[in-house]
Amino acid sequence: MVPAKIPTASVSREKYVYYWRNAQECFRGMQEAALAERWHLTALDGIHCVIAAADALLVFTVGLRSRSRDHRDVFALLTQHISDPRRDQMIKHGLNVLRQKTEVEYGAKQVSRQQAYGLMKQVERFYYWVQDKIGRSL
Repeated sequence: MVPAKIPTASVSREKYVYYWRNAQECFRGMQEAALAERWHLTALDGIHCVIAAADALLVFTVGLRSRSRDHRDVFALLTQHISDPRRDQMIKHGLNVLRQKTEVEYGAKQVSRQQAYGLMKQVERFYYWVQDKIGRSL
């Protein structure tokens, strides 16, 4: 069975900066929320940081943005378009963060300190890898 084609849109590569700024803002928000021991907000900001950083890297690298409703598809596109020895491990971190999205956003369970810090470690690894690939911190 042939996998379904992921819907994409062409985006000017210079527009990566908008996605990257969103990722930076969410990253700072995650850190500030953790310092304030606001674990749910820590997790939410971390999840949205990874989504925005993945978009930024894809736009920066190939001028594409996923139009899929499934956020995991951007990671499939990164696998197709990014050549880097650490790519698979970093995508694994990003997907691990993304897997928590539905539970964190809509679940009836509180995010624990331990869960928030585990998520933060994976967010940080993915975020700094993207920052390294982009080569800038705006």
